[in-house]
Amino acid sequence: MRILFLKKTFILVFFFFVFQVGAGFSQETDNGDKTEKPALAIIPVFSKDVPAYIPKVVDKLIDAKIDKINTYKVLSREELQKFLDENEIALKSLPRVEDINKYADRLETDQILFGKVVPEGDGYKLETRVYDTQKKEFIMTDSENAPSLKGLDEAVEGLTRRIIQTLFPPEVVTEVEKTLDEARETRKEAQVKENINTFADLVEKDPEKALELFDEPARTALEEKVKENVVEGEIQNLFEEEKAAKAREKKRKWQHWTTFSLVTLDQFGNLFGSLAEYERLYSLINWNKYMNNQFQDDPYASYWQSTQDYSGFLSVKYLFSGIGNIGIGVGVNYMLDDAYSFSPAGKYLFSIFYGMNTLGDAFSALTDQLSFISLRKYLEYAQATSDFTAKYNDYRDSLLFSSISRYTAYGLWGIGYAGMITAALLPGEHSPMIVSQKARRLLSWGSGLAGLGNFAAGLALNYRGKAEESRITDTSPTGTMGDSLTKGYSLTADILSYTAYGLLVGSTVLSVAGLILPAEEGNSSGQEAENLSFNVVPSGKGASLVVNLRLE
Repeated sequence: MRILFLKKTFILVFFFFVFQVGAGFSQETDNGDKTEKPALAIIPVFSKDVPAYIPKVVDKLIDAKIDKINTYKVLSREELQKFLDENEIALKSLPRVEDINKYADRLETDQILFGKVVPEGDGYKLETRVYDTQKKEFIMTDSENAPSLKGLDEAVEGLTRRIIQTLFPPEVVTEVEKTLDEARETRKEAQVKENINTFADLVEKDPEKALELFDEPARTALEEKVKENVVEGEIQNLFEEEKAAKAREKKRKWQHWTTFSLVTLDQFGNLFGSLAEYERLYSLINWNKYMNNQFQDDPYASYWQSTQDYSGFLSVKYLFSGIGNIGIGVGVNYMLDDAYSFSPAGKYLFSIFYGMNTLGDAFSALTDQLSFISLRKYLEYAQATSDFTAKYNDYRDSLLFSSISRYTAYGLWGIGYAGMITAALLPGEHSPMIVSQKARRLLSWGSGLAGLGNFAAGLALNYRGKAEESRITDTSPTGTMGDSLTKGYSLTADILSYTAYGLLVGSTVLSVAGLILPAEEGNSSGQEAENLSFNVVPSGKGASLVVNLRLE
């Protein structure tokens, strides 16, 4: 299979330039003096829309021939480039005659050689033109076909020999061709040619893999390998590195979908939380129906079913969210990905707003508890007789605290999410957020505590439901048995609720500390600091932060 990527149109304009013939060639005079050699200027090969390693190979092919020719003086690339820079001359394409005249005299050359490469079938075609600065016209136009990458060396040499035959006297041509023949046997040119053949062989075996060489950093690495005249084994290693990179990319995709699954689980928790809110309102509606229907059984049954569904949905919410949070926390150590970059100010801004977003989770859990208490206060108020006003005031206060907590959670989520996005877009020199091993542990513990906090909040709601069930369904003559169970369930729910709040607030503190903690040169395992990757994902009424780390 031929090289597929060479079928794309590209132009490679290069110069291996400039022969002065007026002063004569190096010859011994009668008194032993030498005449001055004509100068030859070699400009690095230019390229456009082609792999960056191709002009490097052509440069080396030219150098391998020119270095062995002693009939003229070679102007260094550095000197010539300095001239072009000082005169603001940009030679990036085949110039027009009027453009050449602007700088040809200042360059003090007799001839200038231009060239370009165009696609030709499965290979490509090398075209050259020689411009005479005295006649101010092109005096030679020639071309050579290379059937493949392997034929590039023969194409360059064939054109070089014909150019020499055009520009030099016959006696000089014989000497130059002899030196070119000798140069073909040198190790320098042999290595360059071997590299070209190696590239062609590997590319023809796997053209899809060859296309990857267009991308950084593989292309840069390949350029360096060519410059160093690498042997076939080293080039093969480069392709093996590309193979390993694809394997890592496949692993990252698996890690991405695993992380996505955990986040999805957390989102299901939010979905059940929304269903719970619906059931809370529906239970109030059914209670009103029950109270306004002279305490008939059917409306009461609907109320009780809605109350149970409310408690059940919230429990499922916290179960899913708990598993999702713990999974993401564990994933901090295993879900490895590319680092996300922030400016110095953006890093700290992100940490602060991430803390606000996480604190919003704690207020969300508090809101769920207060909403359940508010529901109970409403039922007590609806059943009240002599203490009607007091029960109403209790319900009103409970509803007020529930509303304040809910809107606080909304505010923290919204501000936190907006702040994290702002931090990511903040101008400045962006660099990956680096965390030490200690900070990494803090982030893991923070996510773990968030998961445990969700579990505790779910259990608390479950026990509040049991307390309500015990209070309503008590059939003892004095009601003492139900009252005792209710108090026990309520106490357990309170303990679990405060535990949940503590865990969620602790999660906030640890996570923010992990983000702000400065990087260390090393860690306990002797590894370098890791790159930290963030992915902010919308989560219910707020946002979830997926934290990934990459070990170098």
